[in-house]
Amino acid sequence: MNNNIELSREYELVTHQKGKAYPIEVTDWEYIKKEIKGLPHCESIYLSFSLFLFGISVTSLFSLLSSNFELTWYLITTWILLIASFIIGILCLLLNDKSKKMELTKSKAIVSFFEQLESRFNC
Repeated sequence: MNNNIELSREYELVTHQKGKAYPIEVTDWEYIKKEIKGLPHCESIYLSFSLFLFGISVTSLFSLLSSNFELTWYLITTWILLIASFIIGILCLLLNDKSKKMELTKSKAIVSFFEQLESRFNC
C-alpha cells in the first residue's frame, strides 16, 4: 500500500508595489487614537424634531384640558394632533438613539483598525 498523498495548488504571488509612507511617532499615534475615541456625538436633527413634536403634544394636551369645545371637528383635530405628534416624537427619539449608536460603532471600527495596524509592528 502506498500512503503518499500529494496536494498541490498553484498560487500567483503578487509583489508589493513601492509607495510612500509617513513615519509617525508613537505619541502622535496614541493622540490620534485618543481623539477618535473621544469624538462627541453630533446632535442630529432627530432630537430637535422630537422636542418640537413633544412641544406640540403638550400644547395640544393643554388645549384639550382647558378648552370648552363647541365644534366637534376642533376636538377631533386636537386629539389627532396630540397622538400623532407624540408617536412621531417617540420615533424621532428612537432614530436619534440609533444614529448615536451608529456613530459610536464607526468610531470603534476606526480605533480597531488602528490597533490592527499597530499589531503589525513591534512596539
